[in-house]
Amino acid sequence: MRGIYFTFPPSLLADSFVIQYLLFELPQFMFFSLYTIILFLWNQVLIRQSVVSKGRSRGRIRRALVGYLVANAFMYAVFVTFVLIYRFWDGSKGTCSLDISTAATQERFTITLVYRIFIGVVCFGVSLAFLIQGIKFVIVSDFCIF
Repeated sequence: MRGIYFTFPPSLLADSFVIQYLLFELPQFMFFSLYTIILFLWNQVLIRQSVVSKGRSRGRIRRALVGYLVANAFMYAVFVTFVLIYRFWDGSKGTCSLDISTAATQERFTITLVYRIFIGVVCFGVSLAFLIQGIKFVIVSDFCIF
C-alpha cells in the first residue's frame, strides 16, 4: 500500500493531508489486523481441541470472534480519531509527519506522544498475545522441536 505513494504526482499529495496520512499509517494498522486474525485462528484451533462438545466450542469461538472484532474496531476508531485530530486541530495543520522533533506546538507534541504511546501499547499487546497463543498452540498440538 505504501508503494502506491510513489505513483502519485507530488502536486497531488502536497495539499492532501488525509491521503498522505492514510498511505503512511494505514498499512501499520492493517499489519496489526493480520496478526490479530492469526491470533483468532490459533484461538479457534485451541478451542476446538480443548472442548469436546461442539455446542460449547461454537459459543467460545463466537465470543472470541466478537472480541477480535471489538479490538480491531477500537484500534481503527482510535486511528480515525487521530486522523481527524491531526486534520482539524488548529495548531497541527501541516505535514502528516509524526516526528516529535518538528512539533511546532506543545499540543502537537502531546498528540504525537499519545499516538506513539498508543502504537507502542498495541505492538506490545499484539506481540504478547502472539507469544502466549503461539506457546499454547505448540503445547496443544504436541509439536516437538527436537
